[in-house]
Order: sequence, then C-alpha cells, then structure tokens
Amino acid sequence: MFPASARFPIPQLPIDPLSRQGDIKAPPCTCFRCSQQFLSLDDQQAGLVYRSSVSEEDGKLFAAKVVETLNSCRAYLLYNCAIYGGTIYSRWKKRSREKRALLLKETDPSMYEHQWYETRIDDEDFVIDDELKARRMFLLPYVNVEALKEDPTRLMGLLMGRIRYKPEEWAFYDNSFVHLPWRLGALDLAFNKNCVVMHGQKYGEVSYRLFLRSLE
Repeated sequence: MFPASARFPIPQLPIDPLSRQGDIKAPPCTCFRCSQQFLSLDDQQAGLVYRSSVSEEDGKLFAAKVVETLNSCRAYLLYNCAIYGGTIYSRWKKRSREKRALLLKETDPSMYEHQWYETRIDDEDFVIDDELKARRMFLLPYVNVEALKEDPTRLMGLLMGRIRYKPEEWAFYDNSFVHLPWRLGALDLAFNKNCVVMHGQKYGEVSYRLFLRSLE
C-alpha cells in the first residue's frame, strides 16, 4: 500500500567535473550506432562538450537506482489508478480547460506550456531560462500544458500507457526524443565509456563487456 503523499526523488548522477573546459573524450567506437550515444571527436572540437565524467562504479549505482525508481513509480501509478482511476478521470473531465491548466502548473511548475516546441526553437524570442523546464520540454514533449488541458483523455491515456507497458518497452520510443537536443548540444552530458542495457533480463545493467558484445 502506498501513502497518498508518496514521493519518489529523481536519482542524482554522481559526477566528476572535467579538469578543464574543452577536455576531449575519445568515443570507444565511431560506428553509426555509437555516434548516437557518444560525441565524436569532430563534434567536441566543434563545440559540443561533455560537462563531466562518471566512474564505472558510480554509473552502475546510478543506473540501478534509476531502475528501482522507475519500478516504484510504475507500481505507485498502478495501485492508485486501480483504486481511484475512475474518480480521477471523472473529475478531470469535468474541469474546464483553464482549471486543468492551473492544476497542471500547480502540480508541475516546470511543465512546458506549448505543443510542438520544434516549431518554436528558431523564433528570435524563444528563450527558456529554466534548466529543468528545458530538459522536460526536450525529453517529454508530449507532457505539456497545452495538450493535456485540451483533451481530458490524454492525461489518462498517458497514465494507462505507462502502467500497461514496462519501462524497457518504452525505451526505444523515449530515446527517439533525444536525437534533436543531442545534435543541438542542449543536454548536459556526462561521459562514461560503458553501455546501459535497455531490454531483457539485464535491463539497466551497465557494462563495457556488453557494449563490446553489442558491436559483434
């Protein structure tokens, strides 16, 4: 049983700042697949940089904590939606668009306001000075005030989808949102030469050996 006030803090990555700005980290591989996971030497020389590095041991502990938190959050959603899902949807549907927007902002002040941020980033007045809001805008573009307030079924659909399928089943879809901010240099990157397994029984495991095996 979960208390109504249950909280699941986001794990914080233990990082070691690089010794100086502009330090170059050679990628362990330069194939096309790995170019989506590591900055190339050309990328780094052109200005895209790693802000920090993470040791192998810290990387393993962090990944394990992330998996634990994901599973706890999913169990919490499953429990509460099973008991209160009908009530939540009924009340949410009855709210006006304005009240839905207000509730969303009160619940998550860092939630981005608009849909389709990709159409706005070239505007001269496009500025986001909140790092957390920018990160969520890039990585969770479907979680925004404009979309969720307009159609009450979207919020419940989002919850049901995350409950029905395991995090590993969402991994490929979620990773698709990384590509644009990755190329823009909009993400705060930490270097680690290992890979994180994103499917199967070893989901969340960090290993350089598995990274090498994936290239075979």
